[in-house]
Amino acid sequence: MKKNHILYALKRYTPMLFSLKRSFEARPSYPKGLLALLCLALSANLAVAQPFDSNKLERLQNSILSTDGISAVYTEGKTLYTTSYSNGLYILDISNPFAPNAIGRSTEISIPTAGIVKKDNYLFVTDNVSGVIILNVSDPKEPKLVTKLKTASSEGWDLALDKTGNMLFVATGKTGVEIWNISDPEKPVLKTKISGNFKWDYAWSLSYKNDRLYVSDRANGVRIFNVSNPESPQLLNTYATATQNSYVISADTLLFLANGPGGFEVVDISDIDLPRRIFNQSIKSQFVTGLAIYDKNPDYLFVSAGRSGIAVYHIPSILKDKLRKTDKTDNSVPVEFGRIAQSGHVIYVASTRGVHLYNYDLAPFLTKADDQGTDENSPLSYTFEGIDPDGSATAISLTAVGPKPDSLVYNNAARTVKWKPSYEESGIYNFNVQITEQTQDNLSTQQPFRIKVKHVNRPPSIAQLPPQLVQENRELVYQVPAGTDPDREDTDRLTYEAKDLPRGAQFDPIKRTVTWKPDFTQAGDYTTKIIVHDSNSDKKGILSDTTTMSVRVDNVNLAPRFVKVPLQTFKEDSAQSFIIKAIDPDREDSLGLSYTASLLPKGASFDAATQILTWKPDFEQAGSYTAKFIVQDKGLNAKFVPTPGVVLRDTMTVDVAVKQTNRKPKLLPIAAAQNKENTLLTFTISGTDPDKEDAGKLTFSTASLPEGAIFNPETKAFSWTPTFDQSGLHNITFKVTDSGIDDIALSDTQSVAVTIINVNRAPMLVKPAAINSKEDTPLTFEVQATDRDKEDTGKLKVVANGVPEGAKFEGTTLSWIPGYTQAGSYKIHYVVTDVEGLSDSATQVLTITDKNRAPKFKPVSAQRGMENTTLMFTISASDPDEQDAGKIKYSAINPPDGASFDATTQIFSWNPGFTQADEYKLQF
Repeated sequence: MKKNHILYALKRYTPMLFSLKRSFEARPSYPKGLLALLCLALSANLAVAQPFDSNKLERLQNSILSTDGISAVYTEGKTLYTTSYSNGLYILDISNPFAPNAIGRSTEISIPTAGIVKKDNYLFVTDNVSGVIILNVSDPKEPKLVTKLKTASSEGWDLALDKTGNMLFVATGKTGVEIWNISDPEKPVLKTKISGNFKWDYAWSLSYKNDRLYVSDRANGVRIFNVSNPESPQLLNTYATATQNSYVISADTLLFLANGPGGFEVVDISDIDLPRRIFNQSIKSQFVTGLAIYDKNPDYLFVSAGRSGIAVYHIPSILKDKLRKTDKTDNSVPVEFGRIAQSGHVIYVASTRGVHLYNYDLAPFLTKADDQGTDENSPLSYTFEGIDPDGSATAISLTAVGPKPDSLVYNNAARTVKWKPSYEESGIYNFNVQITEQTQDNLSTQQPFRIKVKHVNRPPSIAQLPPQLVQENRELVYQVPAGTDPDREDTDRLTYEAKDLPRGAQFDPIKRTVTWKPDFTQAGDYTTKIIVHDSNSDKKGILSDTTTMSVRVDNVNLAPRFVKVPLQTFKEDSAQSFIIKAIDPDREDSLGLSYTASLLPKGASFDAATQILTWKPDFEQAGSYTAKFIVQDKGLNAKFVPTPGVVLRDTMTVDVAVKQTNRKPKLLPIAAAQNKENTLLTFTISGTDPDKEDAGKLTFSTASLPEGAIFNPETKAFSWTPTFDQSGLHNITFKVTDSGIDDIALSDTQSVAVTIINVNRAPMLVKPAAINSKEDTPLTFEVQATDRDKEDTGKLKVVANGVPEGAKFEGTTLSWIPGYTQAGSYKIHYVVTDVEGLSDSATQVLTITDKNRAPKFKPVSAQRGMENTTLMFTISASDPDEQDAGKIKYSAINPPDGASFDATTQIFSWNPGFTQADEYKLQF
């Protein structure tokens, strides 16, 4: 089923490249070829620009039913349904949409309003008295009343069907919206009345899309409901408008609002909780009540603007915040325009004076007409593409601006241009390409089209050059013939280059001349490359051609020459060598020279292959000598053939000096020595030298002598009396040095081990001082012992004899705490002994005096007495010091009145009076 004033096709719009593909997918009525063309344009990421100024909107004729005020228009297929305020329902045949023809009528409607929907053969029409009138229109010539659907308010203002076609939404004015089950159109059942925590003002129009119901609640604006469960609708949000809202339609996340006197508004509801106005435009004359999206292209919106007529808006431009009202009808009409219906290019507009008809045609436009480029001699094939947004057939023509190339062919049917430019047709060629729709409107758009033919560079060429002949040291001059190029662009623009020129040769690229005077080392065959370059006329790289020039240089023989060898210095008994070398200016002789030696010193040898003289003079050959050499070439003639009469030679004499070689002196063996401390040690050393030149010239020395030792280099005598601290092993190095007859003195060394035996001396004790101390008082004493022999350091042993009871002697330390019974005089005898048993001794006197200790009472138990009764007890004490035995004295401190204490018997006696009852503490 197809609905007239609420379109289902519109998808989400995006800036610039809007969703043509998605929109056409939702509109199967488009030709398949057009759909494919649009999809291709999108996939190629083409920014398809609609030529707005070429679109056509025009009123077709005077209105039909012009004496009636029309409340609603609705189309399905080839039928137009319209309701008249005074004459009920009209049914018109629109097989020719431009000429509607009335075929049926019903007067069952009292006061029709804006709502018409159709389910199968049943037409539902809103009535402001009876609610909803249901007619059977299976025979459009005789529509029959089925029933009247009575609403709570008895009013019906607008209708909408859900996606199943079984639920009918009815705007009932002040009582809001009712939902009816019309599965059986002849027995409709009320399912629910939409209510909630809100109050209806006046529900007078509505639309449905994707389980959402949009209700124009007059002063409250637009209420949006989730009706996926028609029995329990949920209010999602209310969008308040500045003025009363007359009508609303939706397209995905957009709402288009006809706000009566408030004009036309677009709202983004992608976030249903935060609707956001993105466009608003006021209308100068009266109410905006009708909205419809163009069936043939959902990028265009029709707005019925009261007495301002009808206007068309380009929706993607609105979304880019750049208003583009593409077309507009009358600036002022004497009637009020209302709801809109469509059939093909024809727009039907309800008004207060009949139904107005408009033709709306979108101009075709090119989707593929890009400037092209090709190369000379390369085939070009390019097909133009374009679409008509209305789906009309189109034709594309191509017209040359200026001269048209003879070989260029354009196929109008295939829309294809084909051309293979020749090598002489580079340049820019201009055309106009035009797309025209095949309709009575014959709308078209045109744009320039350019083909740029790039020049294709072709390589130049140069002829093969004849061989050249010249002798060494003679000049060769040769001019290379000019090259050729097939491209006129390279005329007089060729350049030349020479590669692999022989050493010394030069090439003049302007005159194309090779100049060369080969030297005497350059006989032989040479090949030089001569290259011609074009001017890179197509900027793709220089093209070239190469030829070769061969040159033969005949040989001129020159004599070899020795490289002078300076004085060579050899040493006796040392194998040495030197190399001789000759240079031949003819490189062909550089490896063919032969060498001989005519004079050599005794014992010397010469290797002609390596040109090396080798000699090891003996110790008797110091002096001056001469060696003589001869070198000769192979005698090559002009053709490099060896010829005896052409052989050339050179001779050379080399002076050789042989220097003496010094030989090392030798120390005679020196025996190891042993001696005691504090005893004189002496011995003498001697040495020899094989060189007679060193006789009587040897010098003797020593290093690292022990302290106190003496060596006399003249007498070669060593003497030493070691001290008592020099026992041990001493290594003494002796050295003999010759006179250095070859300026380098040589020497010999020998190390002699001298062992000094230790002589032991007795250790010594420091006499210990006498010590006075008391009983129970700690004392310590450190024994001091020394030994003059360092060998005994840390090895002395000290013992103590006569140590008192309780005293300890450890190492060299005496420690003692005398007891209370050890007062008296003590003698301790100390002895120190070294490792060889020598010793020393000393005696120390310790005097310990008595230390008094306090006496101590024996415990006395607590005593208990009675008044007037004698109490007696005895006390006693002891003293740890034997010296105090029998010498203790007793006394009572502050005894009670009447008490007595006998210090001799230690008896306490007391007869307390009758007033002395108490507790007493007695001190003695």
